[in-house]
Amino acid sequence: MTYRRLELDRCDPDELVGVIDGSEMRHRLLPGGALTVRLERAHLAKGSIQRGRYGMGVLAQGALPAGVITVGGMLRSPADTVINGFLCPPASLQVYSEHCELNYRAARDTTWFAYCVERAALQDAAIRLCGQPLRLPEAGARILRLPPAVGRRLAARIQSVFAAMARQPSGEVRDEVETALQLDIASALAGDGSMGACARDMLHVEQRRRLMARAEDYLRAHLAQPFNLDGFARAVGVSHRMLEYHFRRTFGVTPIALHRSMRLDAVRRDLRLARRRGVSHRMLEYHFRRTFGVTPIALHRSMRLDAVRRDLRLAHRRGETVTTIALRWGFTHFGRFSEEYRMLYGERPVDTLRRA
Repeated sequence: MTYRRLELDRCDPDELVGVIDGSEMRHRLLPGGALTVRLERAHLAKGSIQRGRYGMGVLAQGALPAGVITVGGMLRSPADTVINGFLCPPASLQVYSEHCELNYRAARDTTWFAYCVERAALQDAAIRLCGQPLRLPEAGARILRLPPAVGRRLAARIQSVFAAMARQPSGEVRDEVETALQLDIASALAGDGSMGACARDMLHVEQRRRLMARAEDYLRAHLAQPFNLDGFARAVGVSHRMLEYHFRRTFGVTPIALHRSMRLDAVRRDLRLARRRGVSHRMLEYHFRRTFGVTPIALHRSMRLDAVRRDLRLAHRRGETVTTIALRWGFTHFGRFSEEYRMLYGERPVDTLRRA
């Protein structure tokens, strides 16, 4: 099939492993947005092109296809995208070498495209256009900032490609469509808009990568425990403020939000595994105790209390009361709720509200 369109509502992140033809990308959800994905894929004469839109923030990690160059970019994005540690504005184009490792964070409602083609085919188009080959990366990625007019022209070309391919054209039309696409991409890549990185930038990105790797390892090892910012900062070796800065820069969320997301992801995976294998309630409880140290219902309750604590810290901005927040998260027995909260956090809900 030369063209395929998918609309996934309430999709599972594991369904997105091969979102780019030939890739192996593991997706993790970030808080906010609806769990919806819109994907299009067209197989052209020499390569393939994909376009997607995520209704939620995502982290994607893995390897791009082997044997082909991947040219990608954001067609629409409400915020900068982080790719391999670097901020990439919406008006940018990325070129990845064959089988390049990719760490990608996109905001919700981001629309992206990726064109995969053999290096020689793209160079042939460049030579036809400007008489010389492009400066394509032999390893890693090259990022270019596009002039607005060039970005609009490329976006219009991509739209016309998908419109043509949706009609299932003949081989001759497919050749024409791809040739025009390659020429527009070669023209954009031939520009002088490289977002070069100095040695100090590279050092900072590498330091942040190592810091965030330690942070993720710590969170993964403490999924069963309530989030403790003081202990987390001590374990990672940075201040609260610096930790939050790096988390927002890398993941787009705070440390507590990522911790909550990782716990939900772990619960989701265990539940899917239990359903697939027909695991009994008793076996499910056994695995929860082994993984998280508590039963499924206890972890669910702990996560609800965690959400209450988060909202209490923001209550002064919203003019909310303890009762309003407790009811929002399903706590109707206020005496029991207050006692469980005190046992978990060492203070009453009203004390958290007053300190906020």
